[in-house]
Amino acid sequence: MITPYLKSAGRIPKGKKKKKVNYKEKLWKIFSQYIRLRDADDRGYVRCISSGKVMFWADCDAGHYIAKNAGLFFYFNEENVYAQSPYDNRYLHGNLLGYRRGLINRGLQDIADKLEYQGAIGEIRDKLNDSCKYSDEDYINLIRVYKDKVSELKKVKSWVRQ
Repeated sequence: MITPYLKSAGRIPKGKKKKKVNYKEKLWKIFSQYIRLRDADDRGYVRCISSGKVMFWADCDAGHYIAKNAGLFFYFNEENVYAQSPYDNRYLHGNLLGYRRGLINRGLQDIADKLEYQGAIGEIRDKLNDSCKYSDEDYINLIRVYKDKVSELKKVKSWVRQ
């Protein structure tokens, strides 16, 4: 026999649990918006770092060169994240060869080399990630910083599709 829900058993029904704020997710949302606007021209269009495809900033992704699962140092590193087409980012898993070529074409080979070095050597990667242990307060401060950066970009870049 299946026992019905009993309040006295101390069980909390689904949907009634108090949700913890996911600051990492909130930071990613505003950070991604900042990256896409940073890379946009004055009309709001970006060129994909991997394929060169031109699209409106709101239609692209913020893609990582060194995978975000390599740690927080790479997850929110402005040098590691550029506007990228959803196809390259999601279906071609970043199209890393095209990504590297895109960095080089933008005169950023030194950044590509540095990121590859930091991501490839475990001891270095671990030290960098250890320096990025964010508390809730750290996330809140970073969210505030990137909201301010987005506000500044909004003043000079178009948000309307032309």
